[in-house]
Amino acid sequence: MILSSIDSSEYNLVINTRIHIKPLMKNRENMSAEDLRKESDWALFRERRQEWIGRYYTRLLAECAEDLYGPGTPSERFWNLEKYIHEKKRILWRLDEFSRTTMHRVITDMLELNVITLADLEGFSDLFTECVKDALDMRKSIPD
Repeated sequence: MILSSIDSSEYNLVINTRIHIKPLMKNRENMSAEDLRKESDWALFRERRQEWIGRYYTRLLAECAEDLYGPGTPSERFWNLEKYIHEKKRILWRLDEFSRTTMHRVITDMLELNVITLADLEGFSDLFTECVKDALDMRKSIPD
């Protein structure tokens, strides 16, 4: 059995994912992936993506400036800043995927990381917005 080879936290992830996906797919069973990726949503994502990431960079730079001139020795501040930038680069690489097939995940990631808010999804189709909210709720319901 596959589950015997994984640890308990992975098992919980598998179980919780199975429990929460079924209700989310209600009324969407006969939909194709293309139904969830309308041209209008894709165009809006392409239009807004740079603005959203730009706002995130601005926020990161402000946080870096605080750390740069904060307490501690110059060496401590430098290495803390380097660690912070390294962590944020990994996030930005993940958000930099730019395709129609990853759009749903990227927007969900942006919401989860507070890069954007639900208000930023104004103009997207109701179905797309509902699916993103469901994915976000599902992620929040899975324990760490």
